[in-house]
Amino acid sequence: MKLSVFLLYLSIVCLGCGSSQNQGMKPILDNNPPFEVLSVTATPWVSGVRGGGSGINIEIKLNKPSDALLYVYYQDQKAQIDYRKSDLKTSVYRAYISTPPQAPRELILHNDPIKEYGNPPPLFRLKNDQLVIVYLKKKKTYYTIVHKVQRQPSINYM
Repeated sequence: MKLSVFLLYLSIVCLGCGSSQNQGMKPILDNNPPFEVLSVTATPWVSGVRGGGSGINIEIKLNKPSDALLYVYYQDQKAQIDYRKSDLKTSVYRAYISTPPQAPRELILHNDPIKEYGNPPPLFRLKNDQLVIVYLKKKKTYYTIVHKVQRQPSINYM
């Protein structure tokens, strides 16, 4: 009798843990965020010295200030919103994606997906002109997709 009660309790706990993990994995897409994105620009840059790296500067202009912005996803990379370099009075927010100066990590490609273990899966399947903004609303994390990111000419430092 004690063994059956213990097994029942254990199965309930395991099922509860599994369902909470699955809920945390699914992003909540929001088509009506509490702000309106007026424009998003992405400016790539390249260092003029060997080993100096490269990256993308992202500038997001909203219709009103928002302190709930967390991250952006752009071209399979994630960057944190930098409030220190943002202009909160005009509702312009900035994020900086830096690529490391060394060669990028190689991906394992194979016909059998099991043999591709170790490759980080992308969170979103985005086109080149799309960006995802991650923000908080009522203590929950939401994602909104921004279409038509304006790509600026590259800055080549010498």
